[in-house]
Amino acid sequence: AQRVAVGLTCVAEIVLKLAEYLYVAEIAKGTIAAGAYYDSLVDNTTTLAGALVGAALGLALARELRRRTR
Repeated sequence: AQRVAVGLTCVAEIVLKLAEYLYVAEIAKGTIAAGAYYDSLVDNTTTLAGALVGAALGLALARELRRRTR
């Protein structure tokens, strides 16, 4: 449950950053402020993607090890 909560929080932060980016990009018209939001959005998204890949690899490894020990 705790891992799911952390994942959902990360997704919520990405959605919030996307909304902020779209709002600021409309107002700032490509200035540094819009670029900073975009950079933050990309950082959060790649962190989540890395966590998902790591979790998938960890589950696959755990299943393989469990299968070999039977």
